[in-house]
Amino acid sequence: MIILLPIVLGLSAYYFNRFIRLNNGFLYFIAIIIASASILYPNEGIFTFINSGLLGLAFILVVMYTGALARGSQIKRQLRSVRREYAILGFIFLTPHAYSNIVETAFESTPIEYFGLISMLLLTPLFLTSFDIIKSKIARSKWIKIHRISYIAYFSIFMHLLIISDKNEAIVYSIIFGVYYFYKSYNYYFKTHKFIKASLLTVLVALCGSIMTLDLNNLTYEPNNILNSNQFADGVYKGSAKGYRGIEVNLEVTIKNNQIVNILIEDCGCTSVSDGGKYLNAAFEMTNEIVTQNRTDIDTIAGATDTSKAINLAVINALEKAILN
Repeated sequence: MIILLPIVLGLSAYYFNRFIRLNNGFLYFIAIIIASASILYPNEGIFTFINSGLLGLAFILVVMYTGALARGSQIKRQLRSVRREYAILGFIFLTPHAYSNIVETAFESTPIEYFGLISMLLLTPLFLTSFDIIKSKIARSKWIKIHRISYIAYFSIFMHLLIISDKNEAIVYSIIFGVYYFYKSYNYYFKTHKFIKASLLTVLVALCGSIMTLDLNNLTYEPNNILNSNQFADGVYKGSAKGYRGIEVNLEVTIKNNQIVNILIEDCGCTSVSDGGKYLNAAFEMTNEIVTQNRTDIDTIAGATDTSKAINLAVINALEKAILN
C-alpha cells in the first residue's frame, strides 16, 4: 500500500490531469468532507485509513517526485500540471492524522512527535499559498522562496516516518525518499560527476536520518525469560514499562506455583484514537501468549514492535518484585 497508492495517484495525475484541474474545487470539497468525517468517526472503516495519514502522504509523495523529475520530460509536464491540486489534497488528507495525534498528546499523555508537528507547520504556508487568491498577492520571487520550505518539510516527513514505523516500513520509506534525494540532486544540483555526488548526498541524508531516529533501547533489546531461573512468591504484582512513543504500560501479573495465570492490562502503552485498536489488540495478543507459554521472551508482533516489547518488559518488571531470595 505504501508504494502502490502513490503509483495509482501518479497514473491518475498523468492520464486525468485535465479533469483534475477543471474540477479541483469539487475535489477539494469532497476531500474536506471525507477528512472531516474521519475526524468525527476515527475508527470507522475507511476513516481509519485516512487517519493513518497514508492517503495524504501518497499525494505528497507524488508532489515530491514531480519536482525531482528531469526538466522537459513528458511525465514531468503532465504531473506538474496538477502538482498544486495534489499538494492541496495531500494537506487536507494529512489533517486528520495530525489532529488525532494532537488529541492523543493532549488527552492521553502521549509524547508529542516533534518531526510530525514540524512537518505540518512547514506544510501550512505551502498549502495556503497554493491557492490562486493568495498566490496572486505575492511576488513570484517571494513565492518561490516560501515554497523552498518544501525541502525541509520533506525531510521532516522522512524523519517522522522513520520514528513511527516498524523496521520493514522504515526500510521501504528509506528507499522511497532515498530515490527521491538521488534524482533531485542528480537532475538539479550537480553539473559534473552527477552520479557520484547524488549518491553521496543520498547516503548522507540516509545516515542523518538513521542517527537522528536511532532508538538505543530498541537496538539493544533482547527478550529475557525471567521464569527460567527464579522462584516466585504467589500473588498479584504490578509492572510498568515505556511503550509506543514513550506511553506508559501498566499491568498486573498474577503468579501461582511459578506459573503466570493472568495478566490484567491497565494501560496498554499504545494510542487508541487513530489506529483502530491495532496496538491494543497487539497488547492483548502478547499477554495471551505470555500466559499460554509462561514465558517473558515472546517474539514481538509485526507492526506493533514497541507495544510488544513494552508488554514483555512490564511483565518482567512485575515479576522481579515477586522473586524469592
